[in-house]
Amino acid sequence: MLDACALILFILLQLADGILTYRGISHTFLGINYEINPIVVFCIQQIGVIGGLFVTKIFSIIAAVALYRYRKIEALGVKTAWFIYALVIIMTYILAMHFLTLNALTGG
Repeated sequence: MLDACALILFILLQLADGILTYRGISHTFLGINYEINPIVVFCIQQIGVIGGLFVTKIFSIIAAVALYRYRKIEALGVKTAWFIYALVIIMTYILAMHFLTLNALTGG
């Protein structure tokens, strides 16, 4: 049961990350510099933002399903935990930069 929850959580995190990355690339001044993963950047440069994100997220989800299927639950749990950690750190940094930029622009 816990292993299925880890898989579902990982898939939901991948979907959320894909949406947030799309918004970050398409709707901020950072553009492609918003993405830190060089593999994702390469895919985006080759086939566009939506296509690149779709391919890389589907690949990650397929890898997670394979880990689940072959009962590599520890690896899936570590991958999920690492993803949560990285997502929190990166999003905290991006939000801090966003608010610092807003403060600088508004003089506040």
